[in-house]
Amino acid sequence: MLGIVLLLLGTSLTFLERVPLVRAQVTGEVCLTEIASTACPAMGPVFNGPLSVPVTQLRVAVFIQGSDSLNGFDITLKSDHNTLKPAETDLTGTVLPGSVSIILDCIGGVNRTRSPCSSTDSADTLRLAAVGLGLATPSPTTGLLFTATYNITQTTASGVAIGFQTGCATSSVAGTSSVCVTISNGTVTPDSETVQSADFNNAAPPPWISISSSASMIGILAPGVSGTATITTSGQNGWPGFSTDSIAFTHRETPGLSVVFPTSCGTSATCSAILGLSSMSEGAYTVTVFGEYSAYDPTESVNDHLVATVTVKIQVQAFTISISPANMSFASGSSISTTVNVGFGSGFAGTVLLATTLLPASGLTVSCSSSSVAASSPSSTCTFRSSTPGNYNVTITGTSGPFSHSANATVKVLSIVQPPTSPSGIFGLQPLQFLGIVVGVVVAGGLVFLFFRRRKLRPV
Repeated sequence: MLGIVLLLLGTSLTFLERVPLVRAQVTGEVCLTEIASTACPAMGPVFNGPLSVPVTQLRVAVFIQGSDSLNGFDITLKSDHNTLKPAETDLTGTVLPGSVSIILDCIGGVNRTRSPCSSTDSADTLRLAAVGLGLATPSPTTGLLFTATYNITQTTASGVAIGFQTGCATSSVAGTSSVCVTISNGTVTPDSETVQSADFNNAAPPPWISISSSASMIGILAPGVSGTATITTSGQNGWPGFSTDSIAFTHRETPGLSVVFPTSCGTSATCSAILGLSSMSEGAYTVTVFGEYSAYDPTESVNDHLVATVTVKIQVQAFTISISPANMSFASGSSISTTVNVGFGSGFAGTVLLATTLLPASGLTVSCSSSSVAASSPSSTCTFRSSTPGNYNVTITGTSGPFSHSANATVKVLSIVQPPTSPSGIFGLQPLQFLGIVVGVVVAGGLVFLFFRRRKLRPV
């Protein structure tokens, strides 16, 4: 914490002439309260909100009351991430003066700035350090410091605390626990503050809304072509109940995605709006729609500030290209064919030019039935010929305007193996060879016959 405080002070050194270099003379209070509060409550509130799919978020105001002049802060909140998972911080409406710079933003122990998180940051914590460059607030100061947002990820019957982390080296809070709350005033001595925490219990959820989309995935769309989904909110558990607020819509999307969506919806139980999405660049995009509303909890007399969420994905691509089959082999001196298939993004109206690259560059020739394809005829047949045995890599590239995609194939040309000479003649022997053997057998047989005949005729 000390390092962040020094960084806050160092950032403001060039403006110290405008900031009184005196110790704080009053003690203020840093508290957790409802959104749009104008003062810290007498007792820490008990917030509520449903466990839902998609997730519902809880927004909590981090408020300061009656503080001495300030120009920055470093505050770390802590809760059980199994029930309330830190999601984000928001400086909208902060009392910090002038041009506000974020020094540190650690969400669940994950660094969102170049400055590293510290040992006091964990999965349970949400930390924000910011400074108003060149100016300081008047004394006393009362107002919003920032808004903390949590994802509600579990139902708890006994409740969990939403409080302040301890163990920091520098603190505005007197005592031995070193509460991680530092309010900077441009001097080496921070303002003096007290703190007040809150609790969360959703065993009996308040009135709330669910939000859904008619499509979780849109596309594949061609660049510049719009796709739509219907976003619908539905009242749950009696919402709106005592609430008179409308649903305020915001959205956060991948850079490069164009989003058309209304900013608000009525307080009726069901509300539908069209979400329009498009991009001029190819890519995979997402947009998350946030429906922010208030829900009055009669049990705790608290206006819970909740956010319903839904995420829609969109794939933007001019075309895809594939080869089937992609692995081929044939004998040298013959040929083989394959099909190049081009898939077009919805709304694509152009043509795709095909070009072939071979490696090695010689030894294999290719000819395609068409060098360009369109949505009306999305394929081309390519034939390979070769008399040179070997392995070849083939790349077929499709191009249309600024968009280009490729597919790869392998071609193996096999050597022709000469079959062994088939035996000819009789019993595999040439005729003269066979005749010689027969004559030999006959002669031998005759000699044997004469031999035994003479022995038989010899007188005893």
